[in-house]
Amino acid sequence: ESHAQTIHHHILRNLSHHPVLSSGCIDKKNNLSWVTVMCNLNPTVCAIADSHHIPSLNTKLTGRLDDNHHISTTWVLNRNLNEDELYAHVAEIKVFCNTYGLQVSESYPYHLKVSGSASSFNISLQTQLQCYQAADQHAYHASPFPLKIPSSWNGKFDNILGLNTNKIANCNFKLLDQPTVVPNGNINNTSVSAQFTPLQLATLYNFPPGLDGTGQKIGIIELGGGYVLADITTYFSSLGISNTPNITAVSVDGAVNNPSDTSNNTEVILDVEVIAALAPAASTRVYFSPNTYKGFYDAIHQAAVDGCSIISISWGNDEAKWSPSTMSTYNSLFQSITTNNNVTVFSSAGDHGSPDGVSEFPAASPYVVSCGGTTLTANNNGTSIVSETVWNNNNGHATGGGLSQQFAMPSYQSSVSFSLNNHRGVPDVCGNADPNTGYILYSGGRNIIVGGTSAVAPLWSGLLARINQSIGHSVGFLHPTIYANYANYAFRDITSGNNGIYSAGVGWDACTGLGSPNGVGLLGLISNIIPSSNIHFAEIKLAFPGCGNSLMAYRGQHPSLPAAGAIISMGSFKNLTAVSPTHSLSSVSGTNLAMDATGRITGSIGSAQVGALSVILSSYVSDPAYQKGLTYILTSGTLPAGFTLDSTSGLLSTSTAGLVDTGGSGMDSIVALTVTNGWGKTSNMFMTFHLISILI
Repeated sequence: ESHAQTIHHHILRNLSHHPVLSSGCIDKKNNLSWVTVMCNLNPTVCAIADSHHIPSLNTKLTGRLDDNHHISTTWVLNRNLNEDELYAHVAEIKVFCNTYGLQVSESYPYHLKVSGSASSFNISLQTQLQCYQAADQHAYHASPFPLKIPSSWNGKFDNILGLNTNKIANCNFKLLDQPTVVPNGNINNTSVSAQFTPLQLATLYNFPPGLDGTGQKIGIIELGGGYVLADITTYFSSLGISNTPNITAVSVDGAVNNPSDTSNNTEVILDVEVIAALAPAASTRVYFSPNTYKGFYDAIHQAAVDGCSIISISWGNDEAKWSPSTMSTYNSLFQSITTNNNVTVFSSAGDHGSPDGVSEFPAASPYVVSCGGTTLTANNNGTSIVSETVWNNNNGHATGGGLSQQFAMPSYQSSVSFSLNNHRGVPDVCGNADPNTGYILYSGGRNIIVGGTSAVAPLWSGLLARINQSIGHSVGFLHPTIYANYANYAFRDITSGNNGIYSAGVGWDACTGLGSPNGVGLLGLISNIIPSSNIHFAEIKLAFPGCGNSLMAYRGQHPSLPAAGAIISMGSFKNLTAVSPTHSLSSVSGTNLAMDATGRITGSIGSAQVGALSVILSSYVSDPAYQKGLTYILTSGTLPAGFTLDSTSGLLSTSTAGLVDTGGSGMDSIVALTVTNGWGKTSNMFMTFHLISILI
């Protein structure tokens, strides 16, 4: 049989590429296998590119798939079809399926669920499904011949997923061999100082504080394994998190949360506990699907349909293990959900370094944020990073990274100094992944310490959940922002170490991408607190030396804010209140203030005070680090008479003893300042001054 299998594989490998193949069979009695070559003389059909299966040489052919075997498939249509074209094409497909006894049971835009018997698929697509057994004893079926569809579908039809049920992806976690047991799951009492909880990593990576993922929905893709909710509840308690875990298991294509699948449980625990700890108030949905081309795709698609704004993937495989057409189909999905649905997808870059210099998929997709790994060392109390280098244990375990052989260099990578030779480079970002400096988790009554780039995708997912919460909307396609505005305040550039072929260096590299996160800096970058052309944050200080009761109304306007402008709060000299960009006012102790519909403030400050009144031109979270190095230069307009501006401190002051209220007539002054921060980012800030009353 071994000799017969070798002959079979030789024939299939050399002939199944040919578009005229239409069937194959096995003679078990005589222990022989062969293919029947038939010329396709019907010009009304065409083959789906790369739709045939080429088994590995150590895979056994076990026979023809039973004609009555029921199969469910996903048919993917070209997303460039307009509404009328899509409607007509779907109608055409339904007629075709009905002709061959195939049922179209469910449809989404550009997706159809088609099911039926193996015989119906064989006849309609002019193939012969075969059964195989992989080296790990996994049984599956696939078509050794290209699938054929009506030629009138050419350009309108993308792919059929579900006829090949071979496993496609591996999870990218590494379990530390001898984890320290933490009694009763009390992780905070562990004496292990070399590893970290997710919350400790959030501190080290300067995640924005005071945020918990409220209002966010995060999808986790799992192709096996399961979790026990009681373990996560215990984990939360050990970390001091009071929230009840908000975690939902979602079944896709019949797969379910399966804690008895011990080979994949660690991956699930890693993904769920890292994300849930970093964003405990978020809705975390775990999509369990079969480990097949169809299952993997359907889970990602379902997460997007369900409204997840972040999708975390810790499964993948070398690009060479995927067919080009299938990668193209997945990539079209990623493009659609990131650019049209504002979904951000994170995926692990792999755990085996760069032995062949190429990359894993789906991390290689230009629309997926590829996550590489580092080795992280912190000080004794775990509050600051001492060093961070490329993760490489020199035993075959190292961060993935390299150049894609499927995807060309995207435009957002055109500015990197690394030589990409017109290839998509991975990873994009990185984070702690070395199991020796790994993540302290909890499962089955004990703690476990886990590493791998599988940990980095959920780490970044938790960070983005906080950022999305802060800015009030999902980021979506993240790449153009982080590449165009790359700066050291948003990333920690990793410049030491290698993953085999590639070495780290200044700027982007094929080991650690742009670097590990500075969470607060990244929030500033994404929310335009420190963007390339706008600054939402500015501080203006008003001082009235020698004044008694005094009041000034201040209305700040900025091109990025609503046309009506932002009404900035009045506060006492000892208080600061930020008001959202609407016409409203927060009461401050010691004041008697009111605001009309136009934003005009009237009233008085109750007692004489001398000092500086600070206002904030933003409803976003600000951080003292952003104030560093700000300079203010008057570029147009004229300050009110008697006022001066200190270009270094931003102090706006007057020595005038008193000003007369003119009811707004002739007292308005519109000026523009150029504000520059310590990193050289500049913006024009527009201000309107209207003196209401100054009482001596």
